[in-house]
Amino acid sequence: MSLQKENLNVLGNGTTFRELATQSLRNYKIPLPPKEEQYEIASYLFDENQKIIHFIQAKQRFIELLKEQRQSIITHAVTKGIDENVKMKETALGEIPEHWEVRRLKFCLNEKLKYGANAAGDYYNPTWYRYIRITDFTADGTLNENNKLSLSPENGKDYELKDGDILLARSGATVGKSFQFKSVDREEKCCYAGYLIKASPNEELILSDFLYNFTLTSNYENWKGSILIKATIENISADKYSNLLIPIPTIKEQKRILEHIKSETRILDIAINKAEREIELMKEFREAMIAEAVTGKKIVNSHILG
Repeated sequence: MSLQKENLNVLGNGTTFRELATQSLRNYKIPLPPKEEQYEIASYLFDENQKIIHFIQAKQRFIELLKEQRQSIITHAVTKGIDENVKMKETALGEIPEHWEVRRLKFCLNEKLKYGANAAGDYYNPTWYRYIRITDFTADGTLNENNKLSLSPENGKDYELKDGDILLARSGATVGKSFQFKSVDREEKCCYAGYLIKASPNEELILSDFLYNFTLTSNYENWKGSILIKATIENISADKYSNLLIPIPTIKEQKRILEHIKSETRILDIAINKAEREIELMKEFREAMIAEAVTGKKIVNSHILG
């Protein structure tokens, strides 16, 4: 049945949402080998699936280690700089280069931190605003392109996103997650929902890429943890975000640091993408293996099914 999702979906009816009727499911035909062969197939699939699970777990751990290494590179570059001989000074953020500043986030922006729209989204309309919600965030800081919603021009105009804006999740499972909006990556105008907070960097003081990379550091993770541990619910308000301390090098140095991060993490990103692709291919292989076994197209033990 795990392989029949598409076929079963075709049998569904309904306009608002699809519904599978009991009678349709009752009459759905499945291949049925003798009981002995069923046991053999199930045993075979269990053994092979265990191997696949171990492979996927090993790859996932490998990815975690690569991501930890990536975070370490970003953290050191953004909080310590890339000059190993620079003099350091002690600050509330720990040791940072002597010539760097420390500022609160609210003093690094073009405008006050702003909550998103509270309106309900409509079905996606490419001529309206793409309505970015907290549930659209993915683990890697990109947007989920499935189940997109829109907001009308009237409701979305005051929450329109501009190139370089940073969105910060204020609650829920993604609390503290960040997303950097880049208009060059989007074919549509975008606005954002109420459980997100917009930070528009003053790029004469801090580059959007530098601020975004700071939200990927272990320093940011530790700050986020210290905020959440004191809260009764997982929530980081605009007031709390506004007091986040940021290390500020010169713009020239920020550009050099960003080039360093790009260079040092490129190979790691390639390795992460390769491992993630290998996991997807293994999952596809598992599905194909199950399909062949339960439809009689694969040899299992002494039986040639089909």
